[in-house]
Amino acid sequence: MPEKTIYSATEKGKSELHLTLTSYLASTDLDSVQFNIALLLVCHIPKSEVLQILNMRFSKLDRLCSGITHQITHLEANHLPALGLMTIKHNLYLLEAEITLTKELLSEIEASTTWNNFLAIDAHV
Repeated sequence: MPEKTIYSATEKGKSELHLTLTSYLASTDLDSVQFNIALLLVCHIPKSEVLQILNMRFSKLDRLCSGITHQITHLEANHLPALGLMTIKHNLYLLEAEITLTKELLSEIEASTTWNNFLAIDAHV
């Protein structure tokens, strides 16, 4: 049987991955590509840190949602045509979906008993 070559990340690579993933996970941008990438690799971050980041993300999303709701109320009071409000309402609905997802993630991760922080394990396969 031929020898296997096993590759592993350098310390600098592990640090860069961690920095990138935590940045993506904390993101509240409505473009969800980076957040989706972070979700795929979230197990590379310690569970306690993921929960802290997601709680901060939830708080920021909640503040953004409140601000947009206030903005919509103000614009409606000033009789902005409904079509003019649609873009703002669309952003509100996207934020509400992100809030729902973040709450579900927090619940799932808090309940998880099989969290596997791959980078913390120096296993040789």
